[in-house]
Amino acid sequence: MLKIEKPDIVNKLIDDLISNLSLKEKSTIANMELSLVKALDFIFQEYIESKVGIGPEDAKEYSLIITGLWEKLQENYKLRVVK
Repeated sequence: MLKIEKPDIVNKLIDDLISNLSLKEKSTIANMELSLVKALDFIFQEYIESKVGIGPEDAKEYSLIITGLWEKLQENYKLRVVK
């Protein structure tokens, strides 16, 4: 079991994930509720496994990465009301 203890590894992985998403996918994820985003773990699982080497048994690490992805997308891709 790999423990992701270094924030720089997590941030690089999140940046890699974001760079592989289309603008539509980024916006869609940013505008989802976090609970729905966490349900997408299985979609990112293979990519994360190939980049970091964590397996399906490392649910806590997946959750950390997916939450970080969602938070980062919230900063730049969440739709906002403009008056």
